[in-house]
Order: sequence, then C-alpha cells, then structure tokens
Amino acid sequence: MKRIILLLCILVNSNLYSQDFTFRSSQYTRKQELFDSLPVVKNSIVLLGNSITELFNVEFLQNPKVINRGIGSDQTIGVLMRLWSITKHKPKKIFIEIGVNDIAQRVPLDTMIINYKKIIHAIKMDSKKTKIYIESILPVANSGMIKYCNPKFNELIWVANESLKKLALEKQCVFVDTYSEFVLNGEMNPDFTYDGIHLSAMGQRLLGKILLRYI
Repeated sequence: MKRIILLLCILVNSNLYSQDFTFRSSQYTRKQELFDSLPVVKNSIVLLGNSITELFNVEFLQNPKVINRGIGSDQTIGVLMRLWSITKHKPKKIFIEIGVNDIAQRVPLDTMIINYKKIIHAIKMDSKKTKIYIESILPVANSGMIKYCNPKFNELIWVANESLKKLALEKQCVFVDTYSEFVLNGEMNPDFTYDGIHLSAMGQRLLGKILLRYI
C-alpha cells in the first residue's frame, strides 16, 4: 500500500507531465522485464543509470556483487518509476548516474533535483541500510554528430553537477566526482569517448578505476 501511495503522488505531481516518459518506450519495457527475470543477488552493488551505465562493462570492477541496471535514454523520472524493482531486494549500495538526458530533453534543473530528492527518499524509505552514491554527470564533446555536443550543453552539465554536489551533502549521500577526471578544457577528453558522449574502452577503464574507490 505504501508503494501504491508513493507512485500515485509521483504521477499527480504536475512537474512530471512536462518530462519525456522514456520508461513507456518498448526498449525501456524490454529492459525492465529482463532485469525482473534475473536471479536476485544478495547484498548487491547496483549501478543505476542511463546508457553510460548500460554500456559499462562491470568486469572492470571484478566483483560478482555488482549488477548493472542501466537503461539507455533514461532520465530521473524513469529511475524513480523503476526504483522499487531494485530497492525491494535491499542492495548494499546504489550508484546513481542520471541527468544528462534530463538536460537534453530540457527538463528544468529544479525538476531534475526534485526527482533526485524523491529517488533518495524512496531508497531510504524502502531500503534503509542501502548506501547511496551520486555520480556527477560526465562532460560531452563540444562538437560532434550528436546535437547536444556543444559548449552550452557542457555549461548546463557543470551547473547541474554543482547542484548534485550540494544535494549529496544535504542528504548525506556520497558524491562521486567522475566529471573532474573526464573533462579536458571544458569538454569530454576525446581519449575517453568514441562519439562525444559514450565511453570508449579507455573511458570505461577510467570509470571503473574511479568506482573501485567506493565499491
């Protein structure tokens, strides 16, 4: 009943109607069905996010407790709507990597932060012993085939990361500053990406190195 009430509160919040409901796509549904069918890993370490997480090879972490719950194109609202399928198993840690698609879909920063607060609250309500890690949003290239590879978008990412850093402190979560190690002259270091956004093998290796400090 508590879960039903929470979902109803989420859906009636008018802030959500302006957002892109990625979780209704067939890709989202197929991926969620796959996650729900997988064996439960006790005391798991969950990587929760969008395509950056989805494409990340967990073998870099060399830990059988790590499970990947990334879905391409996901946003904060999508994470919020599928969170119960993760917290019901009481994971040991959750690493949240989300936000770049909110910016791409022009979701207001205030709305994104509100969603983040709801995500954190839901985790603490449903899985009290789970430690929460908030990953910064990675930079993108300042030019490229993908439309939001530009300096203005990187400025928005920087501003969002400052808000996430403050939120992590406020909510007593761990802020994982991946951004600082990927950025070069205000944009994504080209060694770490193959298309301006997604991570190359070298980029994945670096991400794994950073996450290992907290795993």
